[in-house]
Amino acid sequence: IISAVRDSLKIQVIANGGAFDKTSYELLKERSGCSVVMLARGAMGNPWIFEEIEGKREGLIPHSELVDEMRAHVCDMISYHGEKLGMKVARKVIVGYIKGRGYGGEMKAKATRISSLKEFEIFLKEISLGPSEDFIRQHRVVYRGAPSI
Repeated sequence: IISAVRDSLKIQVIANGGAFDKTSYELLKERSGCSVVMLARGAMGNPWIFEEIEGKREGLIPHSELVDEMRAHVCDMISYHGEKLGMKVARKVIVGYIKGRGYGGEMKAKATRISSLKEFEIFLKEISLGPSEDFIRQHRVVYRGAPSI
């Protein structure tokens, strides 16, 4: 559809939708024929996607960086909105950060119930333990101070 719209217009069309990593970004760009792709949901909880697309980063995000970035993002939201509204708005963002990184449905469900900075800090302590053992084995990453199997 994007390609058909681009072909029918004499102005630049920006492709959007479904870019969640470098591969899907490049596929959208190629299939749409657009020279520019906009990122929306693909950047939610994954600010590193821009570096990945530029070829400056690949692979899994270091766990400590994930936790630090999530904390900074949520604290900025609280600073802007206040704690009550900031945490309500941040829930979706928190889920975005942990999605696809080896945390099960229980952690995602917990994220949707966080209502204070104190609860968020407790949540971060749990997240700091790392993802599931299956995820660690599958991706051969180091967490909890010990090398993966």
